[in-house]
Amino acid sequence: MRRTNPATLRATGLSLGDTLLRQVLQFGFSIFLARLLAPEEFGVLAMLYVFIGLASALSEGGLGAALIQNQDSNPAQESSVFQFNAAAGLAMTLLLFASAPAIERFYDYPGLAAITMAMALNVFINALGAIHGALVIRELRIGLQLRIGVISSTVSGVVAVVMAWQGHGVWSLVVQTLLASTLTTALLWAWHGWRPRHAFSIAALRPLLRYGSALMLSGLLDLVVGRLYTVLIGRFYGAAPLGLYMRAVTTQNLPQMMVGAVMRQVAFPVLAASRADLAEVRRSSRLALRASMLLQTPCLLGIAATAESLVPLLFGRGWMPSVPILQVLCIAGCLYPISHVNLTVLKALGRSGIFLRLEAMKKGAALALLLAAAPFGLLAIAWSQVCSALLAVLWNASHADRLVGYGLGTQARDAAPSLALAAGMAMVVWETGRHLDLPNATTLAIQVPLGIAIYVAGCFLFRMARIDDLRHYLKSLAGPTAVTIDDNG
Repeated sequence: MRRTNPATLRATGLSLGDTLLRQVLQFGFSIFLARLLAPEEFGVLAMLYVFIGLASALSEGGLGAALIQNQDSNPAQESSVFQFNAAAGLAMTLLLFASAPAIERFYDYPGLAAITMAMALNVFINALGAIHGALVIRELRIGLQLRIGVISSTVSGVVAVVMAWQGHGVWSLVVQTLLASTLTTALLWAWHGWRPRHAFSIAALRPLLRYGSALMLSGLLDLVVGRLYTVLIGRFYGAAPLGLYMRAVTTQNLPQMMVGAVMRQVAFPVLAASRADLAEVRRSSRLALRASMLLQTPCLLGIAATAESLVPLLFGRGWMPSVPILQVLCIAGCLYPISHVNLTVLKALGRSGIFLRLEAMKKGAALALLLAAAPFGLLAIAWSQVCSALLAVLWNASHADRLVGYGLGTQARDAAPSLALAAGMAMVVWETGRHLDLPNATTLAIQVPLGIAIYVAGCFLFRMARIDDLRHYLKSLAGPTAVTIDDNG
């Protein structure tokens, strides 16, 4: 039997706590802001997501992931990465400044140029702390992430709520974003000891660029195609419909952000460190998929089942048009854990070239689906996301099968029990809500405990060893263990 690493296991627990706390804080502030601001004001900021995201991805260059994947980087490489990020971040910020009037004309929304310039500053601020953030993840200093995340989220959230209450509208959201980035970067510099010490060296940077550039290009594809709906909705439907759609997206994202972030923060660097042991990568991947499905599917389908009571209770009745969009997106969200595990395997094994080719295939299909759906309204766009997620699962699994022997059939067997039980639970919860003529808070007070009881009871009744999977998964992140998984599921 091989031992677990207590320090890494502790880091996994801290990562989960950090993610949960930050998401709860951010979601809590978003509830207050949604009640103080109109959907249009959220939509205005969403119009810029693609432009700001592109600038951020180009300034980072995939070098943060390259540093995490390369466990043996030297000071010359790290300093060169910092200088590259800072220079590229400044260049992208200035380019956004110059493009701001054109972006305003494109959307035909007065005042958008000034908002674009303000948000452009975020690109440079994040670039100054990018290497510190990558090193913190690689070193598994999750406690430091926890402190920084809580402080930046709390301070920026409180300021945004106060500004919204005083009538500053969309600028409260702009200030929230800028303040969170500024605090995060400042605290990373204050609490992490790394400092740039060497002159810029393209030779030192070249090995990292070979790996990082492929990830950057795949990230650009993901951003452009994955967020193109914000451009299409904003341009052809307006800011208010875009705000409604984004409310559905952010609500649907909450469960996967809570669980998926643990994979990003801990599983990737740990799997990268043990990438020579393919059997261990396969074992940990199976445990990760089972554990993720156990947690995410009941949350997502539970949100879909309770959305008609949940949305007006949390955000107000003005957000009710987002309910059907949210319900459809929750279906797509159930497929994301499967793809995320497969992509983490590719990144951990250093197969960035395959990663890029795979992303190009998926995004090409997603773009075609999105463009075909866009003329038919917001709900059609949401269904195109479901189709894209299904295609992504099929293509991602084929590469995991070839590299580590974890193919679609085995993945389907690992995912099916949690998905089937969660779907049955959601149907009962939804049908119960339909027959209750009660206030939203009372209806939710009945639906949520009912759903939890059905799901937990089902796990025991059908002898689903998913709770053990969670425990084994945490141990597998800390190091190879004697855990054995039956290949037949």
